[in-house]
Amino acid sequence: MAKWIENASAIPAGPGDRAIGLKRIDMIAAHDTSTRLDEITQPTLVLCGDNNHCTPMPLSEELTRGIPGAELVVFQDAGELIEIEQEQRYFEVVSSFIGRHSEAF
Repeated sequence: MAKWIENASAIPAGPGDRAIGLKRIDMIAAHDTSTRLDEITQPTLVLCGDNNHCTPMPLSEELTRGIPGAELVVFQDAGELIEIEQEQRYFEVVSSFIGRHSEAF
């Protein structure tokens, strides 16, 4: 996590961007609604790259366990930008999920 924080805040585009980035990371880390996951009633697809350092696999597994009926799909050899890294597979997985649950949307 420390490595991800360093990477996420290392390349500021303008004055103050590093400080803003670090504050955003603190905000994200402090926001915890995990006790309310069981209130989600819509079909839920949790996607995770096995090399995702921003949202590592244990967090994706926790989401999946906490949301009733949630499905977890792991993208091998992918990080946090799976929709770019494995565009075709991402499209297929999401399209299939939507097709199977289209009546709920």
